[in-house]
Amino acid sequence: MKKPSASLPPSIYNISPGGGRRWHGSSFSSPPPAAAAGGAAAVFLAEAVLAAPRCNTADKRALLQLKKGLGNPYTIITWVAGTDCCRSWYATECDPSTGRVTAVVILGMETAGPSRSRRPSSANLTGPLPTEIAKLTRLKMLWMDWNGLTGPVPAFLGRLAKLEYINLSFNKLSGAIPPSLGDLPQLGALFLDRNQLTGAIPEALGKLRQPDLYIRLSHNNLTGAIPQSFGRLNITKIDLSRNQLTGDASVLFAGSGKWTSIDLSRNLLEFDLSKAAAIPNIYSVDLNHNRIYGKIPPELNKLENLSFFNVSYNRLCGQIPQGGPLSSLTQYEFFHNRCLCGKPLPPCN
Repeated sequence: MKKPSASLPPSIYNISPGGGRRWHGSSFSSPPPAAAAGGAAAVFLAEAVLAAPRCNTADKRALLQLKKGLGNPYTIITWVAGTDCCRSWYATECDPSTGRVTAVVILGMETAGPSRSRRPSSANLTGPLPTEIAKLTRLKMLWMDWNGLTGPVPAFLGRLAKLEYINLSFNKLSGAIPPSLGDLPQLGALFLDRNQLTGAIPEALGKLRQPDLYIRLSHNNLTGAIPQSFGRLNITKIDLSRNQLTGDASVLFAGSGKWTSIDLSRNLLEFDLSKAAAIPNIYSVDLNHNRIYGKIPPELNKLENLSFFNVSYNRLCGQIPQGGPLSSLTQYEFFHNRCLCGKPLPPCN
């Protein structure tokens, strides 16, 4: 199973008895080499099971209701009333001291062969997200990407104050992004990309306060402007590409953020790039296929970490700054603009 691209706790990915990766409630990650056979393996596994917490009764009841609401998918066949959800159930993790469920990770992709490439699972989740998730009040992680979930992103997720990670990408979710997600004080990663979401990005998301925030909303049908409130966020990475966003995106280039990566490509954004501030730690900027005008700021060539920069298919003019990191780029990162010139494009007149 390919590890999702967020800084997830290492305990998430454990090794199943058959050798494949699995996500499990027990705390051991893999048997030591010396315990691979004989009684040593049995002792090791027994100690790990005894050390695991017992499942909270209310959380177990909520999970069984969640399973029913999802149509009893084969993916979570281990969720059985007569077993302990912290010790025996696939796709859950519990707090080691309280037994409260802290994570539900049901991936609709599985690994294939030694290369660990991802392929669709035969038991994807379908239908809307059941309200029973809101009963898991200690939930820190909701990870259900690469499934067939439909309906809206539930507003009730905003009541789960412990949530740190939400990944509902690669589904068929529709409707607007609920403003209530901005009420989550611990949220550090919000992945809603590759769905069918519509409407504007809520200004309320600007209330998120975690450092190193990572937001992915790409490959949807979002419209309107990028919220001005995003200028107050401690975002490290943001991907809003392949939507229908319009207006001024310069709030993301104010120079005060901790940005390392910005992808706004393939939208309808229109602003003066000349006024964009140089963000010290940024290494990737993708603005291709928009309506951006002005000149490329010469300060960009002072950014030592900048390794990817694409402004093709815009309305930029003037000479491309020479030297620095921009000198290593090809014409394909600059072409199809109104009047850009200079290496790697033809010389200026």
